[in-house]
Amino acid sequence: MTALDTNVLISLRSKDPTENQLAAKALSVASQKGSLCLCGIVYSELLGFPGRDSKEVRRFLLALDIEIDWQTEERDWELAGIAYQAYVNRRRTSGIGSSRRIATDFLIGAHALNRGYVLLTNDKGVYRTSFPSLKIQGY
Repeated sequence: MTALDTNVLISLRSKDPTENQLAAKALSVASQKGSLCLCGIVYSELLGFPGRDSKEVRRFLLALDIEIDWQTEERDWELAGIAYQAYVNRRRTSGIGSSRRIATDFLIGAHALNRGYVLLTNDKGVYRTSFPSLKIQGY
């Protein structure tokens, strides 16, 4: 199973043909390896873009044969919080400053890791650092 980061689906709908093609190819490769899914927070992020409604988002996901995993377990929340805290501490101690990420990124990573899924993302860096044992497919 491959879990999808929001940025993959946003890139798939990008007006930039290169970004769109890279996302489409990555999704194709992932779907050849097995099922595709996303967690509820990714669904919420997709729905949050202006001009979208739930029917449109669901049709989009259905057309791509992407399942939605609505279950967020206690261990997902806890791992996400621990990873987010470590990220904030790394930024502070490095002198870089305050956090540039939001907690949802860490919930997406925790969801995939706790279920043993591969995470498809175009933002490999933060996930590799925050979840070293997470299998990541990037593009």
